Amino acid sequence: MNKLVSNSIFYSVIGLLPMLKGFITLPVFSRFLTPEDYGVLSVVSTFTAMVTISTTFQIFKGVARLYFDYSEEERKTYYSTMFWGVCTIASVVLVGLVAGGDKLVGFFFTNDKLGFYPYFFISTITIFFSLPEGVSNAWFKVKEKGKPLLILSFIASMLELVVQLVLIVVYNQGAKGALIGLAIGAVFRFFTSAIYFRKYLVLRFCKSMFWENVKFGLPVIPHALGGYLFMYSDIFILEKFVSLSVIGIYSMANRFATLLKTIVNSFAQAFSPVFMKTAMESKADVVQLTQKVSKSWFVLLTMGYVFLSHVGEYTIYVMTPKEYHEAALYLPALSLAYIFRGIYILPINTFYFSKKTKLLPLATLSSGVLNVVLNIWLIPKWGLWGAVGTTTLSFGINWILYELLSHKTFRLQYEKMTSLLMLIVVIISNVVFYSVHSFDLLWKLPIQLGFLLIFYGWILVFDVGDIKEFLVRWIFKKR
Repeated sequence: MNKLVSNSIFYSVIGLLPMLKGFITLPVFSRFLTPEDYGVLSVVSTFTAMVTISTTFQIFKGVARLYFDYSEEERKTYYSTMFWGVCTIASVVLVGLVAGGDKLVGFFFTNDKLGFYPYFFISTITIFFSLPEGVSNAWFKVKEKGKPLLILSFIASMLELVVQLVLIVVYNQGAKGALIGLAIGAVFRFFTSAIYFRKYLVLRFCKSMFWENVKFGLPVIPHALGGYLFMYSDIFILEKFVSLSVIGIYSMANRFATLLKTIVNSFAQAFSPVFMKTAMESKADVVQLTQKVSKSWFVLLTMGYVFLSHVGEYTIYVMTPKEYHEAALYLPALSLAYIFRGIYILPINTFYFSKKTKLLPLATLSSGVLNVVLNIWLIPKWGLWGAVGTTTLSFGINWILYELLSHKTFRLQYEKMTSLLMLIVVIISNVVFYSVHSFDLLWKLPIQLGFLLIFYGWILVFDVGDIKEFLVRWIFKKR
C-alpha cells in the first residue's frame, strides 16, 4: 500500500509537470501566443496522438502484464526486444511521414494555415523519439520506479521550458517555438531513459517475445483508437466548422480540465502493478483490495473535481487575457468526463489480467463512434457546447460498458456509500457553478467559497462510515 501511495504521488507529479509548467508560463505565453496559436497546438497534438496510437501496435500494454512471466535474466532480452522493435517502427513512421505528410495532413485538415511544414514536421520528430521512450516508461512503471522517472521528467520539463521561453518570448516563434521545445524534451527523455536501463539493453531480439506483445496489444489498438475517437474527434470536427481561435478557447478549457485527467492517469499507473501482483495470488484478495482503495480514491477524486471547477474559473480570469475567459464556462462540464474515467480505470485492469483485451474495443469503439456521430450532429448547432457535451457523455457511456463487460472477466466491488456521495456532490457542484455563473462577481465568489467550505468541512469532519450513519439516521428520522 505504501508503494501504491508513493508511486501515485510520483506519477501525479510527473503528469502534473507539463501542467505546472503550463500554468507557470500561462500569464506570459497567453500574451505571446494568440488563441489561434493555441488552436494550432491543439490540432497538432491531436494528429500526434493519432499517429502514436495507430503505429505502436500498443505493445507497451503487454509490458504491464507479461513482465511478470519472465525471470530477471529473461527480462534483459525482453526489454531489448521491445526497445529495438519500437525503434524500427519509429524509423518507418519517420520516413513515411516525411514522404507523405503533406497529403496526410491535407486529408484530415482543411485549414490552409495547417501545412505539414513546419508544425507537423516538428511533431514528427517528437513522435520518432517518443515511441521508443515509451518502452522505458513502461519499464519504470512495472518496476515501480516512480522516483527516478520523476527526476528525469523534471529535468526534461525544465529543458522544454527554457527552450520555449527563448523561442516564444525572445524570438517570437509562436506555436512553432512551443513545438520545438517539446521535440527537444522528447530527445532528452529518449536518451536519458535508455541510459538508465542500460543494463537491460543488449544486442538481442526475440521474435517470440515481440510477437507475444504484438498479439497482446493488437486487440488494444481498436480500443485505443476508440478512446482516441471520444477524446480527440471533437478537434477534427471543430476544425471543419469553427476558427482556430475558437479551438484555442476549447484547448484552454481542456488544459485546465486535464489536471484531473492527470491525477486519474497517475493513480491508474500506480494501481495497475499492485492490482496485477495481488490478482496473481488471489482474485478474492484483489476484489477486496479494490473495494478498500475505491473508498479513499473516490473521495479524493470528488475533492479534486470540486476544487478544479470552482477555483479554476478564477484562475483563468487572473492568469489569461480577456479573450480566453470564455474557457472558464466549459471547465466543470468538461472535467466531469474525467470523473467517469476515474471510475473505469479500476475495472479495466480485470481485462488485462485475464488477457481478454479483445473485449476492450467493444466499449471504447462503441463510445467513440457515438462521440463522432454526436459531434457531427451537435457541433454545427451548438459549437463548443456540442463538443463538451458529447465528450462527457462518451466517457460516461464508456464507464457503463466496462462495468457490463467485466462479467466476462470478474466483477469488482466499490464502496457504495462513497460512490453515492461522489455523485451527489458532483451534481450539487454543477448546480452551484452554473446557477451563479451569470451573477456579479461580488455575489458569485462568496456563494462558491461557501459551497467549498461546506463540502470540504464535511469531508474533514466525517469519514465515509460516519456519512453513511448520518444519512441513514436522517432518512429514518424523516420517515
